[in-house]
Amino acid sequence: MNDRRPTDRWQAAFEESLARALPGFLPGQRWFGAKARRIASVRVRDVVWIDEGPEPCALVLARVEYSSGAPDRYAMLVALRHEPAGGPTLGPVEAGGETRQMIEASGSPRDVLALARHLGRAHDLPGARGGRLRFGDVVPAAAGGLDAEALHESHVRPLGAEQSNTSVRVGSQHVFKLLRRLEPGENPEVEIGRFLAGRPGFRAVPALRGSITWEPGEGPPATVGVLQDLVANVGDGWQWALARLRAVLSLDEAPEPLVEQVLRLGATTADLHAALASGAGVAGFAPEPVTAADLRAWEEAFRRRTASVLALIAEGLEGALPPARAACARLLRLRDRLTAAADLPAPEGGGAFAKIRVHGDYHLGQTLKTPAGFVLIDFEGEPARPLEERRRVQCALKDVAGMLRSFDYAIETARAQEPGGVARVASAPDLRGGFLRGYLERSQALGGGYLPADPDACRRWIAFFEIDKALYELEYEIQNRPTWLHIPARGLLRLLGDGTE
Repeated sequence: MNDRRPTDRWQAAFEESLARALPGFLPGQRWFGAKARRIASVRVRDVVWIDEGPEPCALVLARVEYSSGAPDRYAMLVALRHEPAGGPTLGPVEAGGETRQMIEASGSPRDVLALARHLGRAHDLPGARGGRLRFGDVVPAAAGGLDAEALHESHVRPLGAEQSNTSVRVGSQHVFKLLRRLEPGENPEVEIGRFLAGRPGFRAVPALRGSITWEPGEGPPATVGVLQDLVANVGDGWQWALARLRAVLSLDEAPEPLVEQVLRLGATTADLHAALASGAGVAGFAPEPVTAADLRAWEEAFRRRTASVLALIAEGLEGALPPARAACARLLRLRDRLTAAADLPAPEGGGAFAKIRVHGDYHLGQTLKTPAGFVLIDFEGEPARPLEERRRVQCALKDVAGMLRSFDYAIETARAQEPGGVARVASAPDLRGGFLRGYLERSQALGGGYLPADPDACRRWIAFFEIDKALYELEYEIQNRPTWLHIPARGLLRLLGDGTE
């Protein structure tokens, strides 16, 4: 009996051709996150054929070795075409006297649909090197839609220009996300989605409808893909807020409706935290009390970041652009005030509260604006942080600080986009105050133990995490976007009580 599959004849040549092509191909891809590192070699870790038709397609797991530092693993859809069409070309592959073109097919509706359709039922697909793809978290209602004959390639299209992953719309009801850089362990997007699905009181997230996990022959599994409900919306929260702010600043709209919507976002954020705090007894979600050791660790990390950022500012002050130079010079004179911000209230008595699972990378761009309010998306956490760290319980106020800083960026960006200039626009509405009021009032009503009960202690914790976030932004802008440096610099001055509107 012949058990050979149609793709077996391509396997060896396919892997060899990929290993040669990928070192030159990867740095040019938007989702490749190590463009500044020199690739030493690429090894194909596994190949799982998802479509064995006339132009087969495989999910490829590749290990990227660098000239220094730890390696990475990346996932790609690669199709074998008769002609170089349907996506970026990696080069030719030849086997048995026949030549095909290798295409990175994550933008090909045909191949994305072939992968997504596997989520119509829970099953495994074997890999060529001992691993397997496991299709799980399947929901019958979603499975029926994926198996429908009416679902064609024309119903699959990319969603936005993402940096680290690839998302596509599948039909009228679903979004499929292919995770590119793979880390050992379950991705929080799946883990939190599954957890919240069991909390019927909170529905302001896209429902999880399926997941794809790569299980290597040896070592821990890694999440490769996620299927979620498509949420009808009028755009993400960042674009929505910019449009509304421009209208308010140019006096075309009153500020009150915008502040009211932001207050609702604060309440929705509190609902999220209350849901995530309800995981007592659930592995990975059980709240833990903030301890004196946590306090010391956060304070020490804050002081290290303060020293590092101030050194960066001092080194580059003369070369800073005029909008940021004066603000940065003032920050250098406020070293003592910055250091004092690390003195946190003891996590006991009125200051006692619990660490919980959080969003982890919370800002306006991680929300969708809907007619009913806001839906919260992208629970992967900060991509630069290790997956293990992103899956830990943390202080909920880190999310709050992230959103407060996002408002600051939105206001500064909207002002810059107003042709009349800052001097001729109206004062910015108090988005910070509206969000905090909505968040704190709802949190207090829900009685969650994830915030200090003492209002003064709570305010000090919020200030601490917001200043820490602004310091992170300063470091990022200095190293990546110096033309934006004035935004966190001015924001930090305001947080230290030394800035102006």
